[in-house]
Amino acid sequence: MSKRLWEKELFVHWYERSAVRKSEQVRLLPSVDKLFFSPELVPVSQHPLLVERGEETVRKFLVYHLLTYLHFTEHLEHDVINKVAAKLAKKQYALDVPQQAQLGAYKLYVDEGYHALFSADLQFQIRNLLGIELTLTGPPSFLTRLDEKRSSVSPESRWLVDVFFSIVSETLISKPLSKIPMDDRVVDAVRNLVADHAVDEAIHHAYFAGLLAFLWPQLGTREQCLIGSLLPDFIVSFLEPDRTALRANLVAVGLSLSDANAAIEDSYPSGNVLSDIRSATGLTLRHFRNCGVFENKCVAEAFMAIAPAAAN
Repeated sequence: MSKRLWEKELFVHWYERSAVRKSEQVRLLPSVDKLFFSPELVPVSQHPLLVERGEETVRKFLVYHLLTYLHFTEHLEHDVINKVAAKLAKKQYALDVPQQAQLGAYKLYVDEGYHALFSADLQFQIRNLLGIELTLTGPPSFLTRLDEKRSSVSPESRWLVDVFFSIVSETLISKPLSKIPMDDRVVDAVRNLVADHAVDEAIHHAYFAGLLAFLWPQLGTREQCLIGSLLPDFIVSFLEPDRTALRANLVAVGLSLSDANAAIEDSYPSGNVLSDIRSATGLTLRHFRNCGVFENKCVAEAFMAIAPAAAN
């Protein structure tokens, strides 16, 4: 994605194709045989300590995991991406945002607001239909880590943390977005919601890749080193399993705390987690390389732990 493409109208068909313009409300219907999440996307759902408790316990755990996923999406879109989109739309950053990109940010803002809405709506439907009392009140782990990174830099640099975390999160390849719409075992409401989200996110990916190409060359060496050194942590915090949420969900379906910890430890060995992270970052790293991100030595060194080939 080049700067020139970003300056053009990426959202030219937005009024006809965006989910908020064309899709009806996703409605959850009773279903005895369907799952609420693809089990292969949640390795701990196939752990013997959970499986031995029976099929219904596994199904209930997948419902809880879906609620966690929707909670994650709601917070990401509302608390992070839309804050950046609103500032781009209103030209509140020290950037000369082209007119079409400014208008695109308004449309992106509407999209992400709708994604937060349908994530919250489906959570309420699930709780009401299934009588689930699980309430997710704390922020997802990625948001806590993002707040820590924001606090670690000077006030005048915090906007870069928000913008570059958004670039990372919107250009990574999400397995749920690509896999769930194709999984016939999953309830239709979930498949339709994720499919609508995926269509919008393809445009958002292009938008934020263009923002990267527009913004990176404008940063000085010091700013590039500062924010570039944080990029690997943004990637890891976004993609690694939220062990706190997984532990809470396992305990909620009847596992002891020690069994929950053991199941998580077995299901997410560090080598597998790192491999999954690397497989999800291919396009993001390509965008970084094309923009010259790795030409800064301190940035290349920061990436050695998760993507040594890309950094060389």
